[in-house]
Amino acid sequence: MSNPTTSTSAPASNNTAGVRRMRIGHGFHPDRLRWLQDRYPEYLAAQERGHPVKFWNNVLAEYWETFNWKVALGDAPNDGPDREERLSPEDAELKRMMVCIVTRKIKCWFRYHGGNGI
Repeated sequence: MSNPTTSTSAPASNNTAGVRRMRIGHGFHPDRLRWLQDRYPEYLAAQERGHPVKFWNNVLAEYWETFNWKVALGDAPNDGPDREERLSPEDAELKRMMVCIVTRKIKCWFRYHGGNGI
């Protein structure tokens, strides 16, 4: 469940009219949560081997190949990533910002919640 006081709205433009609210607080959709949970053993193994950088590179690349940056974390991930999209400079900045926010949330989940199944 999301907290409306911790949400932010993405600025809309012609190319990003489909961008929904990006939740900054707790709230991965169950499908995304399962995706993260499936990779938690890999995270633990990477930590034990001392190779977390390789893990992060692989898991984040896989995440963005699987999920569309325009769909909020709490929404059903019903479509994959955009292929060969042409973005305006404003939309490219919006995408960069969303990818950065979600990347931080993913890393926080693995570090603090992964073992708890949250």
